[in-house]
Amino acid sequence: MKITVKPVQTKKEMMTFITFPWTIYKKDPNWVPPLISDRKSFLNPEKNPFFNHAIVQLFIAYREKKPVGTISAHIIYDHNKIHNDSTGFFGFFEAIDDQLVAHALFETASSWLKCRGMTIMRGPMNFSIHDTCGLLVDGFDSSPCIMMTYNPRYYENLIDSFGFVKEADLYALVMDLKEKPGEHVRQIARDVRADHPNIRIRKINMDNYYEEATFIKEQYDGAMVKNWGYLPFSDDVFMYTAKAMKPFIDPDLIVFAEIDNKIIGYSMSIPDYNFILKKLNGRLFPFGIFKLLFFRKKISYGRMVALGVLPEFRDKRAAVLIYEDAWMNHIHAGYKRFEGGWTHEKNPFLSTTTWLGAKIHKTYRVYDYHIN
Repeated sequence: MKITVKPVQTKKEMMTFITFPWTIYKKDPNWVPPLISDRKSFLNPEKNPFFNHAIVQLFIAYREKKPVGTISAHIIYDHNKIHNDSTGFFGFFEAIDDQLVAHALFETASSWLKCRGMTIMRGPMNFSIHDTCGLLVDGFDSSPCIMMTYNPRYYENLIDSFGFVKEADLYALVMDLKEKPGEHVRQIARDVRADHPNIRIRKINMDNYYEEATFIKEQYDGAMVKNWGYLPFSDDVFMYTAKAMKPFIDPDLIVFAEIDNKIIGYSMSIPDYNFILKKLNGRLFPFGIFKLLFFRKKISYGRMVALGVLPEFRDKRAAVLIYEDAWMNHIHAGYKRFEGGWTHEKNPFLSTTTWLGAKIHKTYRVYDYHIN
């Protein structure tokens, strides 16, 4: 039967795009359904400032009149300015196990990008490296951590068969919190305290949430500038993200290091709300809000989103001190494990994180397709 791919143009089609994943994952116990209300906001150009910095088109594939797949094609203006290339992106790829369907989606997305001067299609990116990205290729035995992707095993074959090539592997690193950090970590932390007795570690001040979050943004941008896929956080996108995250922040999981009241570094983790999202099945109302409140204190996993230190303190091993304090805060707050934000396979910091006690938990792959 004929496959047609159509752009999303109406509210009804948008709801089809958003709810289609339930068709793919309805029997998968590890899938975490997104909140439909959040997804509607995220994909709304009037609400998500990402659309101020990109051009986006969403598509749905149909067999006869039945939806069988989805994909986005988008161009991020800052990416091509910074990296001096012509790379477009695809995201929100979902499809039944059928190469004809997948190839029709990829062909449509790549053609849309080609018409706008792009020579590479990279993804999956939903929408950028600041959002969920990468295809899960290893680690299917458990649900993803918050803000990480999940997909069926057969997606890898669908992507490979179209002619994509690997651009990068991204690792999710997990730390078991059944015990304290290793003695080698604690000894360095003691040395840092001895060398810098005026270093103070404190938790985030939620009364100054946006001011302190802005420091994290500035340090994050500065630390990432030479990294793979670097994309600065625009002020409007950052504020949109910070506002969305604030109700879900656990102050015990965000710490700052200070010297003479000057912030020199930080560690930021968030609770793994995927534990609760699995129980809500995409809907917060009318009863999901009660489940959210009831299960909130039962969350035992966290995700370390970022850890950073001012450049002048990086050779003083202040990051190890912050890391040890963050580790102990997780334990004292009742967390049993935390997962590190994804790390590029060639990032020199990877060897440091494994030395600190982290283990590779899941592997996510980003692909390139060279558009003819």
